[in-house]
Amino acid sequence: MEIPFIERFYQLYMKGFEFAMSNFDLVLAGKKAMLSEHFIQANLTSNAMTQAIHLFAEFIKKDQKSGRIRENIDAELLAGVMLELLNKITFEEYLKEDIDLNLIEIKIRQFIEIFQKGIE
Repeated sequence: MEIPFIERFYQLYMKGFEFAMSNFDLVLAGKKAMLSEHFIQANLTSNAMTQAIHLFAEFIKKDQKSGRIRENIDAELLAGVMLELLNKITFEEYLKEDIDLNLIEIKIRQFIEIFQKGIE
């Protein structure tokens, strides 16, 4: 049986989150790079974000066909909104003086629950 989109979304994010927790020095290096005056996030992330949106839109479309998500929801829009909000939640915490990875995990769990209850 196919994993529902929202669960797949959460599992994929948590894999990345677990990597971040295990490699906190990389998180700090990324934070330093993001705060640099030479960092241009739009150029760095635009292609990756487009690919991620297309990937998650395909998962959403599968759930639409199975009846888990309403068919009248634009899959690309939903994927984009979820990814943008996920990035906002994550990067807001990463840019704080003291990064609290546990708080990020709590916020992501709440974020997923909000979306899950709204689309089921």
